[in-house]
Amino acid sequence: MSKLNICFIGDGGVSDAIRLRLSAEKLMENDKIAGSFVDLSRFRESELGFVSWDQLWESGDSAFKKASMSVVTRPVHAELIGGLRDKYGHKVVADVDDDFHSIPQSHVGYRAVGPGNQDFLERHRVSLRMADLVTTTTPELATRLRADPIKVKSEKIRIVPNGWGDSKWWGMKYRRNTINIGWGGTITHRADFLLCLDALVEITKKYAYAKIVVAADPEIYRMLKQVKEEQKMFLPMVRYEDYPHTLTYYDILIAPLENTRFNNAKSDIKLVDAGAAKIPFVASNVPVYETGFWEGGGYYVHGKSEWFDALESLVLYDTTRQEMGLIAGHHAKARHMNVLSEDWLEIYREVS
Repeated sequence: MSKLNICFIGDGGVSDAIRLRLSAEKLMENDKIAGSFVDLSRFRESELGFVSWDQLWESGDSAFKKASMSVVTRPVHAELIGGLRDKYGHKVVADVDDDFHSIPQSHVGYRAVGPGNQDFLERHRVSLRMADLVTTTTPELATRLRADPIKVKSEKIRIVPNGWGDSKWWGMKYRRNTINIGWGGTITHRADFLLCLDALVEITKKYAYAKIVVAADPEIYRMLKQVKEEQKMFLPMVRYEDYPHTLTYYDILIAPLENTRFNNAKSDIKLVDAGAAKIPFVASNVPVYETGFWEGGGYYVHGKSEWFDALESLVLYDTTRQEMGLIAGHHAKARHMNVLSEDWLEIYREVS
Protein backbone atom coordinates (compact mmCIF):
# COMPACT_ATOMS: atom_id res chain seq x y z
CA MET A 1 0.00 0.00 0.00
CA SER A 2 1.47 3.37 -1.02
CA LYS A 3 2.14 5.98 1.63
CA LEU A 4 -0.56 8.66 1.90
CA ASN A 5 0.39 12.32 1.54
CA ILE A 6 -1.96 14.41 3.68
CA CYS A 7 -2.34 18.15 4.18
CA PHE A 8 -3.44 19.11 7.72
CA ILE A 9 -5.29 22.43 7.85
CA GLY A 10 -6.05 24.22 11.12
CA ASP A 11 -7.16 27.61 12.38
CA GLY A 12 -4.24 28.30 14.69
CA GLY A 13 -6.03 27.17 17.88
CA VAL A 14 -5.34 24.55 20.52
CA SER A 15 -7.48 22.04 18.61
CA ASP A 16 -4.88 22.04 15.83
CA ALA A 17 -2.30 20.60 18.20
CA ILE A 18 -4.52 18.05 19.91
CA ARG A 19 -6.64 16.92 16.97
CA LEU A 20 -4.21 17.30 14.06
CA ARG A 21 -0.56 17.55 14.98
CA LEU A 22 -0.20 14.91 17.70
CA SER A 23 -1.42 12.07 15.52
CA ALA A 24 0.04 13.42 12.27
CA GLU A 25 3.52 13.88 13.71
CA LYS A 26 3.46 10.38 15.22
CA LEU A 27 2.42 8.87 11.87
CA MET A 28 5.12 10.82 10.03
CA GLU A 29 7.70 9.86 12.65
CA ASN A 30 6.83 6.20 12.05
CA ASP A 31 6.94 6.73 8.28
CA LYS A 32 3.28 5.78 7.89
CA ILE A 33 2.31 8.97 6.00
CA ALA A 34 3.85 12.06 4.44
CA GLY A 35 2.30 15.33 5.49
CA SER A 36 2.33 19.11 5.67
CA PHE A 37 0.58 21.71 7.82
CA VAL A 38 -1.29 24.86 6.79
CA ASP A 39 -2.47 27.47 9.30
CA LEU A 40 -5.56 29.30 8.03
CA SER A 41 -5.09 32.11 10.54
CA ARG A 42 -2.20 33.39 8.40
CA PHE A 43 -4.70 34.22 5.67
CA ARG A 44 -7.51 35.78 7.70
CA GLU A 45 -8.78 39.12 6.45
CA SER A 46 -10.81 39.84 9.59
CA GLU A 47 -11.59 38.53 13.06
CA LEU A 48 -14.80 37.04 11.64
CA GLY A 49 -12.71 34.36 9.97
CA PHE A 50 -12.96 35.47 6.34
CA VAL A 51 -10.02 34.20 4.35
CA SER A 52 -8.03 35.62 1.46
CA TRP A 53 -8.47 32.62 -0.82
CA ASP A 54 -6.12 33.83 -3.56
CA GLN A 55 -3.30 34.11 -1.02
CA LEU A 56 -4.11 30.72 0.49
CA TRP A 57 -4.14 28.87 -2.83
CA GLU A 58 -0.96 30.59 -3.96
CA SER A 59 0.92 30.00 -0.72
CA GLY A 60 -0.27 26.43 -0.22
CA ASP A 61 -0.15 25.34 -3.85
CA SER A 62 2.95 23.18 -3.50
CA ALA A 63 1.68 21.36 -0.39
CA PHE A 64 -1.80 20.91 -1.86
CA LYS A 65 -0.44 19.47 -5.12
CA LYS A 66 1.66 16.87 -3.31
CA ALA A 67 -1.25 15.69 -1.15
CA SER A 68 -4.23 13.58 -2.11
CA MET A 69 -6.18 14.28 1.06
CA SER A 70 -6.79 17.12 3.51
CA VAL A 71 -7.80 17.02 7.15
CA VAL A 72 -9.48 20.21 8.37
CA THR A 73 -10.21 21.01 12.01
CA ARG A 74 -13.32 22.98 13.03
CA PRO A 75 -14.26 23.72 9.40
CA VAL A 76 -16.35 26.80 8.57
CA HIS A 77 -15.43 27.39 4.92
CA ALA A 78 -17.23 25.69 2.07
CA GLU A 79 -14.80 27.56 -0.19
CA LEU A 80 -11.92 25.66 1.40
CA ILE A 81 -13.42 22.20 1.04
CA GLY A 82 -14.72 22.97 -2.44
CA GLY A 83 -11.34 24.29 -3.55
CA LEU A 84 -9.46 21.31 -2.16
CA ARG A 85 -11.77 19.01 -4.08
CA ASP A 86 -12.07 20.94 -7.35
CA LYS A 87 -8.56 22.38 -7.65
CA TYR A 88 -6.57 19.48 -6.24
CA GLY A 89 -8.83 16.43 -6.28
CA HIS A 90 -8.54 15.93 -2.52
CA LYS A 91 -10.65 13.76 -0.29
CA VAL A 92 -11.51 15.84 2.79
CA VAL A 93 -11.82 14.76 6.43
CA ALA A 94 -13.45 17.36 8.70
CA ASP A 95 -12.81 17.18 12.44
CA VAL A 96 -15.03 18.84 15.04
CA ASP A 97 -14.54 18.76 18.82
CA ASP A 98 -17.25 21.10 20.17
CA ASP A 99 -21.00 21.54 19.76
CA PHE A 100 -21.06 25.18 18.70
CA HIS A 101 -24.86 25.09 18.36
CA SER A 102 -25.21 24.55 22.13
CA ILE A 103 -23.00 27.38 23.35
CA PRO A 104 -25.05 29.20 26.04
CA GLN A 105 -25.70 32.93 25.89
CA SER A 106 -23.53 33.53 28.94
CA HIS A 107 -20.52 31.94 27.21
CA VAL A 108 -17.78 34.18 25.80
CA GLY A 109 -18.05 32.43 22.43
CA TYR A 110 -21.81 32.85 22.01
CA ARG A 111 -21.65 35.78 19.57
CA ALA A 112 -18.51 34.66 17.76
CA VAL A 113 -18.98 30.93 17.17
CA GLY A 114 -22.33 30.14 18.78
CA PRO A 115 -26.04 30.81 18.28
CA GLY A 116 -25.33 34.54 18.38
CA ASN A 117 -23.61 34.16 15.00
CA GLN A 118 -25.95 32.23 12.73
CA ASP A 119 -23.74 32.90 9.70
CA PHE A 120 -20.87 31.03 11.39
CA LEU A 121 -23.12 28.11 12.31
CA GLU A 122 -24.51 27.83 8.80
CA ARG A 123 -21.02 27.84 7.29
CA HIS A 124 -20.02 25.17 9.82
CA ARG A 125 -23.02 23.00 8.89
CA VAL A 126 -22.35 23.27 5.16
CA SER A 127 -18.65 22.46 5.64
CA LEU A 128 -19.38 19.29 7.60
CA ARG A 129 -21.92 18.08 5.07
CA MET A 130 -19.45 18.64 2.21
CA ALA A 131 -16.69 16.58 3.81
CA ASP A 132 -16.09 12.99 2.72
CA LEU A 133 -15.82 11.95 6.37
CA VAL A 134 -16.33 13.67 9.72
CA THR A 135 -14.30 12.78 12.81
CA THR A 136 -15.18 13.78 16.33
CA THR A 137 -14.23 13.21 19.96
CA THR A 138 -17.16 11.57 21.75
CA PRO A 139 -20.26 9.42 21.12
CA GLU A 140 -22.43 12.28 22.42
CA LEU A 141 -21.03 14.75 19.91
CA ALA A 142 -21.40 12.17 17.14
CA THR A 143 -25.08 11.78 18.05
CA ARG A 144 -25.58 15.53 17.82
CA LEU A 145 -23.85 15.70 14.43
CA ARG A 146 -26.39 13.18 13.09
CA ALA A 147 -29.35 15.17 14.43
CA ASP A 148 -30.81 18.58 13.66
CA PRO A 149 -29.58 21.07 12.72
CA ILE A 150 -26.36 19.56 11.32
CA LYS A 151 -27.65 16.28 9.83
CA VAL A 152 -24.40 14.53 8.97
CA LYS A 153 -25.11 11.00 7.80
CA SER A 154 -24.17 8.28 10.28
CA GLU A 155 -21.98 6.46 7.78
CA LYS A 156 -19.82 9.58 7.45
CA ILE A 157 -18.93 9.90 11.16
CA ARG A 158 -16.01 8.31 13.00
CA ILE A 159 -15.02 8.78 16.66
CA VAL A 160 -11.43 9.14 17.85
CA PRO A 161 -10.98 10.38 21.45
CA ASN A 162 -8.46 13.00 22.46
CA GLY A 163 -5.04 11.84 23.55
CA TRP A 164 -1.49 12.86 24.31
CA GLY A 165 1.91 12.60 22.71
CA ASP A 166 5.58 12.36 23.54
CA SER A 167 7.30 14.82 25.89
CA LYS A 168 10.10 14.41 28.40
CA TRP A 169 8.03 16.44 30.88
CA TRP A 170 5.10 14.04 31.27
CA GLY A 171 5.17 12.53 34.76
CA MET A 172 7.94 14.82 36.04
CA LYS A 173 7.79 17.51 38.72
CA TYR A 174 10.08 19.82 40.63
CA ARG A 175 10.92 19.31 44.29
CA ARG A 176 8.81 21.52 46.55
CA ASN A 177 7.46 21.77 50.09
CA THR A 178 3.91 22.54 48.95
CA ILE A 179 1.07 20.43 47.59
CA ASN A 180 0.03 22.17 44.39
CA ILE A 181 -3.54 22.10 43.13
CA GLY A 182 -3.46 22.97 39.44
CA TRP A 183 -5.96 24.31 36.94
CA GLY A 184 -5.35 25.35 33.34
CA GLY A 185 -7.59 26.49 30.53
CA THR A 186 -8.91 29.29 28.39
CA ILE A 187 -11.26 32.16 29.19
CA THR A 188 -14.20 29.94 28.22
CA HIS A 189 -14.04 28.14 31.59
CA ARG A 190 -14.53 31.03 34.03
CA ALA A 191 -18.06 29.98 35.01
CA ASP A 192 -16.83 26.40 35.49
CA PHE A 193 -14.07 27.53 37.85
CA LEU A 194 -16.61 29.12 40.19
CA LEU A 195 -17.79 25.61 41.10
CA CYS A 196 -14.62 24.93 43.09
CA LEU A 197 -13.53 28.45 44.06
CA ASP A 198 -14.90 28.38 47.62
CA ALA A 199 -13.31 24.99 48.28
CA LEU A 200 -9.94 26.23 47.02
CA VAL A 201 -10.08 29.25 49.32
CA GLU A 202 -11.07 27.04 52.25
CA ILE A 203 -8.34 24.45 51.63
CA THR A 204 -5.61 27.10 51.54
CA LYS A 205 -6.88 28.65 54.77
CA LYS A 206 -6.82 25.29 56.54
CA TYR A 207 -3.50 24.03 55.12
CA ALA A 208 -0.65 26.49 54.77
CA TYR A 209 1.26 24.11 52.50
CA ALA A 210 -1.60 23.91 49.96
CA LYS A 211 -0.96 26.07 46.90
CA ILE A 212 -3.15 26.92 43.91
CA VAL A 213 -1.50 27.04 40.47
CA VAL A 214 -3.51 28.69 37.69
CA ALA A 215 -2.31 28.45 34.10
CA ALA A 216 -3.27 30.55 31.09
CA ASP A 217 -6.15 32.79 32.24
CA PRO A 218 -5.15 35.76 34.44
CA GLU A 219 -8.80 36.56 35.18
CA ILE A 220 -9.26 33.22 36.92
CA TYR A 221 -6.09 33.88 38.90
CA ARG A 222 -7.64 37.18 40.03
CA MET A 223 -10.64 35.22 41.36
CA LEU A 224 -8.29 33.90 44.05
CA LYS A 225 -8.14 37.28 45.83
CA GLN A 226 -8.92 35.62 49.18
CA VAL A 227 -5.92 33.31 48.84
CA LYS A 228 -2.61 34.54 50.26
CA GLU A 229 0.01 35.54 47.70
CA GLU A 230 2.44 32.87 48.88
CA GLN A 231 -0.23 30.20 48.36
CA LYS A 232 -0.97 30.89 44.71
CA MET A 233 0.95 31.03 41.45
CA PHE A 234 0.16 32.11 37.89
CA LEU A 235 1.69 30.48 34.82
CA PRO A 236 1.26 32.11 31.39
CA MET A 237 -0.30 30.42 28.41
CA VAL A 238 2.23 28.45 26.37
CA ARG A 239 2.23 26.56 23.09
CA TYR A 240 0.67 23.13 23.40
CA GLU A 241 4.02 21.39 22.91
CA ASP A 242 5.25 23.18 26.05
CA TYR A 243 2.09 22.45 28.05
CA PRO A 244 3.42 19.21 29.65
CA HIS A 245 6.00 21.38 31.42
CA THR A 246 3.17 23.41 32.97
CA LEU A 247 1.84 20.22 34.54
CA THR A 248 5.14 19.61 36.35
CA TYR A 249 3.93 22.29 38.78
CA TYR A 250 0.80 20.27 39.65
CA ASP A 251 0.36 17.57 42.30
CA ILE A 252 -3.43 17.46 41.83
CA LEU A 253 -5.37 18.50 38.73
CA ILE A 254 -8.84 19.98 39.09
CA ALA A 255 -11.43 19.82 36.32
CA PRO A 256 -14.56 21.76 37.27
CA LEU A 257 -17.26 21.70 34.60
CA GLU A 258 -20.85 22.92 34.74
CA ASN A 259 -23.50 20.36 33.85
CA THR A 260 -24.74 22.05 30.65
CA ARG A 261 -25.68 20.75 27.22
CA PHE A 262 -22.64 22.44 25.70
CA ASN A 263 -20.18 21.02 28.24
CA ASN A 264 -21.66 17.53 28.03
CA ALA A 265 -20.48 17.24 24.42
CA LYS A 266 -16.89 18.04 25.35
CA SER A 267 -14.09 15.51 25.67
CA ASP A 268 -12.27 14.30 28.78
CA ILE A 269 -9.00 15.99 27.76
CA LYS A 270 -8.40 17.34 31.28
CA LEU A 271 -8.36 13.81 32.66
CA VAL A 272 -6.09 12.74 29.82
CA ASP A 273 -3.70 15.47 30.98
CA ALA A 274 -3.85 14.20 34.57
CA GLY A 275 -3.18 10.63 33.49
CA ALA A 276 -0.31 11.60 31.20
CA ALA A 277 1.22 13.57 34.08
CA LYS A 278 0.57 10.67 36.51
CA ILE A 279 -1.29 12.86 38.98
CA PRO A 280 -4.78 12.41 40.46
CA PHE A 281 -7.72 14.57 39.45
CA VAL A 282 -10.74 16.07 41.14
CA ALA A 283 -13.45 16.51 38.51
CA SER A 284 -17.08 17.52 38.33
CA ASN A 285 -19.42 14.54 38.30
CA VAL A 286 -20.73 15.18 34.79
CA PRO A 287 -21.27 12.67 31.96
CA VAL A 288 -18.23 13.77 29.97
CA TYR A 289 -15.93 12.78 32.85
CA GLU A 290 -17.86 10.05 34.67
CA THR A 291 -17.62 7.36 31.97
CA GLY A 292 -15.91 4.64 34.00
CA PHE A 293 -12.77 4.84 31.87
CA TRP A 294 -10.85 6.82 34.51
CA GLU A 295 -12.12 4.87 37.53
CA GLY A 296 -9.73 5.06 40.48
CA GLY A 297 -7.63 7.87 39.01
CA GLY A 298 -9.30 10.61 41.00
CA TYR A 299 -12.48 11.87 42.63
CA TYR A 300 -15.77 12.92 41.05
CA VAL A 301 -17.63 15.58 43.02
CA HIS A 302 -20.84 17.61 43.10
CA GLY A 303 -21.17 20.53 45.51
CA LYS A 304 -18.81 22.68 47.57
CA SER A 305 -18.49 20.20 50.44
CA GLU A 306 -17.51 17.36 48.11
CA TRP A 307 -14.91 19.55 46.39
CA PHE A 308 -13.36 20.36 49.75
CA ASP A 309 -13.45 16.76 51.02
CA ALA A 310 -11.80 15.40 47.88
CA LEU A 311 -9.10 18.06 47.86
CA GLU A 312 -8.44 17.58 51.58
CA SER A 313 -7.98 13.83 51.13
CA LEU A 314 -5.40 14.37 48.39
CA VAL A 315 -3.61 17.21 50.19
CA LEU A 316 -3.36 15.21 53.43
CA TYR A 317 -2.41 11.76 52.18
CA ASP A 318 0.64 11.25 50.01
CA THR A 319 -0.14 7.58 49.48
CA THR A 320 -3.64 8.28 48.17
CA ARG A 321 -2.28 10.93 45.83
CA GLN A 322 0.44 8.65 44.50
CA GLU A 323 -1.79 5.60 44.07
CA MET A 324 -4.47 7.53 42.20
CA GLY A 325 -1.84 9.17 40.02
CA LEU A 326 -0.48 5.78 39.01
CA ILE A 327 -3.97 4.51 38.20
CA ALA A 328 -4.69 7.59 36.08
CA GLY A 329 -1.37 7.04 34.33
CA HIS A 330 -2.26 3.43 33.59
CA HIS A 331 -5.59 4.42 32.04
CA ALA A 332 -3.91 7.14 29.96
CA LYS A 333 -1.74 4.59 28.11
CA ALA A 334 -4.74 3.73 25.94
CA ARG A 335 -4.90 7.37 24.87
CA HIS A 336 -1.27 7.78 23.85
CA MET A 337 -0.65 8.54 20.20
CA ASN A 338 1.16 5.23 19.82
CA VAL A 339 -2.36 3.79 20.01
CA LEU A 340 -4.61 6.54 18.65
CA SER A 341 -2.47 7.36 15.62
CA GLU A 342 -3.27 3.91 14.26
CA ASP A 343 -6.99 4.70 14.55
CA TRP A 344 -6.40 7.89 12.59
CA LEU A 345 -4.42 6.03 9.95
CA GLU A 346 -7.25 3.54 9.49
CA ILE A 347 -9.65 6.44 8.89
CA TYR A 348 -7.35 8.08 6.36
CA ARG A 349 -6.95 4.83 4.46
CA GLU A 350 -10.71 4.34 4.47
CA VAL A 351 -11.25 7.77 2.90
CA SER A 352 -8.49 7.38 0.33
